[in-house]
Amino acid sequence: MSTKDFFSFNKSERNGIFVLSSLIVVVMLFYIFIPLFIPKKTYDAVQFDKEVSALLKERKPNTKKTASYPQKEAFDVYDINTSVAEQKLTPFPFDPNTMTIEQWQELGLRDKQIKTIMNYRAKGGTYYKKEDFKKMYCISEEEYVILEPFIEIKISKPTYENYTPKKEETKPLLVEINTASAEELMEIKGIGPYFSDRIIKYRMQLGGYYKIEQVMEIPKMDSTKFSAIRSFLEVNPSAIHKININTATFDALKEHPYIGYNIALALINYRNKHGNFKQVSDIKASAMITEKIFEKIAHYLSVN
Repeated sequence: MSTKDFFSFNKSERNGIFVLSSLIVVVMLFYIFIPLFIPKKTYDAVQFDKEVSALLKERKPNTKKTASYPQKEAFDVYDINTSVAEQKLTPFPFDPNTMTIEQWQELGLRDKQIKTIMNYRAKGGTYYKKEDFKKMYCISEEEYVILEPFIEIKISKPTYENYTPKKEETKPLLVEINTASAEELMEIKGIGPYFSDRIIKYRMQLGGYYKIEQVMEIPKMDSTKFSAIRSFLEVNPSAIHKININTATFDALKEHPYIGYNIALALINYRNKHGNFKQVSDIKASAMITEKIFEKIAHYLSVN
């Protein structure tokens, strides 16, 4: 096959090429000449402006406004500098502490904003200065700038310069040492776990305290510490557990801190020789019982 065969067409192929070329020419002529036969539509900008102005004039004024409130100028659709907040708000002089829901609506706030403000006031919130209203997260910075000149707060923040709080009369803490627990004793400043434990142990050894000064007999209790806790202690002598000297054994008597071995022996010997004691003062007949010793141990003895 020669190169010439690639560039030669038979009759059918030549007819097809002619028809295709004719169609392309017809389409091109159609798009060139068709606009000449269709009239172009024109827009009258002046007429459009007149229609917009007529529409704005027909808008009805807001009849809810109080006559004393300054009227806001109608929003100009051509003013591209007018913000969304300015479109929405219709400010007038107001006190945020006394505004009703209807007045907030009249001001132009949204329902969600009004609910937040009313909840704040219901919980005791008060606006003492304009900046307090600015702190409400539901009020944007742009909205506050618009509303700020109209805020008129009529109450002032209370001052406490000359306020003297009333002192509440409180009873001093008093702990009865013959019945107090370790926890109750430790409520007194100056008495920790050590001294509360020692006070209770010594109370059990004695059978109870008949006077507060006996606390001074506790190991490591000095006059300084005793003076600090003295006013918080009280004693009930009727809570003392007494020893019956007519039935008590030698061992029971000698265990008492104020009696000991010698006095216990003297009391047992006297009882064995003379019989039961008729009254506690009978123990003075024993040579071992001095007046000073009697004053200490008499509180812990009984004859029945």
